[in-house]
Amino acid sequence: FTLKGFLNYYDACSNGLRIADLNLKFGGPGASCRLTNFSTICWAMLQHCYNGTDFFNRTSRPRLDFISFHKKGDGLSSNIIQSEIETLKYIKERYPEFQDKIIFNDEGDPLKGWNKPETWRADCHYAAMVAKVIAEHQNLLVNHLIPGNFDYHLLSNDNGFLNYSPHFFTQRTLLARFQINNTHPSATEFIRKPVMNTMALLSIVGDSQLQHVVSYPKISST
Repeated sequence: FTLKGFLNYYDACSNGLRIADLNLKFGGPGASCRLTNFSTICWAMLQHCYNGTDFFNRTSRPRLDFISFHKKGDGLSSNIIQSEIETLKYIKERYPEFQDKIIFNDEGDPLKGWNKPETWRADCHYAAMVAKVIAEHQNLLVNHLIPGNFDYHLLSNDNGFLNYSPHFFTQRTLLARFQINNTHPSATEFIRKPVMNTMALLSIVGDSQLQHVVSYPKISST
């Protein structure tokens, strides 16, 4: 697997999808897009689409219908937005013709490492953090704080995992899985975590953000 092989593979996928259906969208890189000396494939792909040549169509640049990346929070939801803005500023400066592209953060999780056991992933704290990240992004868009003319189109999470014992609730999952192996036949039971219920509710709230104020009672200590 070489960098050139990856770029040829990208072009092959692009042309294959175009042959199958002209309405299908294709983009990337779907990676962390950190420093250029770390995420070499990420930046090489964007450079390839910016001023390269399609391997199968030597007369045109490779297409890029959207730009996708993974920006996680390292434990703080605010870090997600900060990392996104830094990356978008860099893309705007280095690839100015891309600043009107559709943007996806399809792994905007609060913390890297799905299998790290964290107590807050078990209860309503995880659910509240997911809602907070969404609200923060909505405020970002409403106040036009996204650099350039990027069209922020999708914020998603990478949580399609099945936990393993003994971390039934504390991994980055939507369900707590219990494998019952000492019965015949064996069985598996799932319990919905608060984060799944929150995502289900968010999917039906529509396109309006309600105004809200969060206040905390004064706590006196002696």
